[in-house]
Amino acid sequence: MPPREVAALFLAIFQARHTPLYTLPRVDCAIPLALPIVNCTKKDTRIEHLLDEAEQHGLCAIAADDNQRRRLGFRVEHGELVNPHPGLYIRVDVWNGLNPTKRKRAMVRVLARIHLDRVFAAESAVCMFDLEQPYDIHPEHELTIASPSRSGIHVFAKTGFIKRTLYVPNMQAMSINGVRVTSLARTLFDCARLLPFECMLPIADSAAKAGFDMASLTQFPTTRFDETNRIARLLTYTGSSQVSV
Repeated sequence: MPPREVAALFLAIFQARHTPLYTLPRVDCAIPLALPIVNCTKKDTRIEHLLDEAEQHGLCAIAADDNQRRRLGFRVEHGELVNPHPGLYIRVDVWNGLNPTKRKRAMVRVLARIHLDRVFAAESAVCMFDLEQPYDIHPEHELTIASPSRSGIHVFAKTGFIKRTLYVPNMQAMSINGVRVTSLARTLFDCARLLPFECMLPIADSAAKAGFDMASLTQFPTTRFDETNRIARLLTYTGSSQVSV
């Protein structure tokens, strides 16, 4: 076979082997695809109503069921809501507009509706009284309740929230706006022995100016020598006529 015919034969075989059986259609990548747009900002009207109603009463919202809890939790993760206590929710802008005393009060008032037998103590009780109180005594994610049998601390693993239980023997609870708290005398006594003196002084001074007899704090027994000194020092600074404890 002549060389020219041999070359033509090899070319024909090569083209046959490397030619695809079908050709894919050409796609112009410059043409944008029309995709459906999902509105992720649409608010759940039931959740909005829940938050609105709670805020109108100065409270945090409570999830009514697991579905609402998941929806509220989703909005916490996306920075729309604050979860100051396990199970409680409030809008970020509303929470930021409250001072620490009002924040504590918003939590205490709604928790009192959930736990009808709960009695709040120390700083969690004093927030319900109309007394001057420094914001430093109300750290976020902390709460104190009274117990007639024991003291203790419980830390919620998921949120880090701290719930303190304070032993209060012979408890005489009172109600303020539907919230059960320790008596004013017991509340001031517990705050005096637990809070720094500089934080307790304006509270005690405010109570004394309102007519409360600070000497009545001596009715409660102290368990440590430093607690005795704290009470005595407080009575001296507030001008109480009785300073011995």
